[in-house]
Amino acid sequence: MTDIRMVLNNEGIIYFFKTIERKCKRLEDILRSADQSNTNITKKLSNMLMCIKYLYECVSCLYEIFRTAPGYRSFINPKNSFVVPLLSLLVTLNDAYDFIRDNSNSPSSDINDIDHSRLNILKLLVPLPVYQADEYQDHELLTFFLGSLDYVAAFKNRNRLECIVVCLQSENLKVVENSLNLINTIINNVGSENHEHVDRIIIRNEFLNAGFSKSLDNLRQLSERYEEISQPLTSFDELDNADFDSLEDTFREK
Repeated sequence: MTDIRMVLNNEGIIYFFKTIERKCKRLEDILRSADQSNTNITKKLSNMLMCIKYLYECVSCLYEIFRTAPGYRSFINPKNSFVVPLLSLLVTLNDAYDFIRDNSNSPSSDINDIDHSRLNILKLLVPLPVYQADEYQDHELLTFFLGSLDYVAAFKNRNRLECIVVCLQSENLKVVENSLNLINTIINNVGSENHEHVDRIIIRNEFLNAGFSKSLDNLRQLSERYEEISQPLTSFDELDNADFDSLEDTFREK
């Protein structure tokens, strides 16, 4: 624990984020070049996989640091802004995943490092909206998290929830499970006490419009075979039905 605090208090953790920033930019440049021209795809793919390997090592180290109690308090502290660069990385990894899946001769093995990185990022994000500490008021961290999604979406010119929803298309079951858990955590905790069902309906529809609806058929097939997908999907459906019933009751009262 002392070693973790030393890492948090010196430049060690900044080194990882600077490396992520540098390699993420390089990866984005390769993706942009590949999008503009189909030449030298093999070389571009090789350079891309090298960047992804560096990013995987950095994310793995950050995960081990942030999964500790003092590390996680540092991670979620809005003043540190550690959440934004990991969300930005998640967007870039999603883009790289699609490119490798479509262009690699062995996509399953080549995307392993991407999935492991995405999994570690998602596992750090899942508890964030509901993390409780004396220094944070109700919904403060959820508001901070949604604001971080807004910031990255504006910078990347993307839908703010896309980076989470796209992970549902992964072949790695743990990535899918944690993406579902994060979606449920966000939906379950939005809104004021008097209008919770309305706020949940709004952000649920935002997830559906961001691509969640396109993944539903596959998720339902997976849920028939895997309990870890069935449980969060059942939770999603049950609250969806309950919110719809509450909305109907609201209209009846009027």
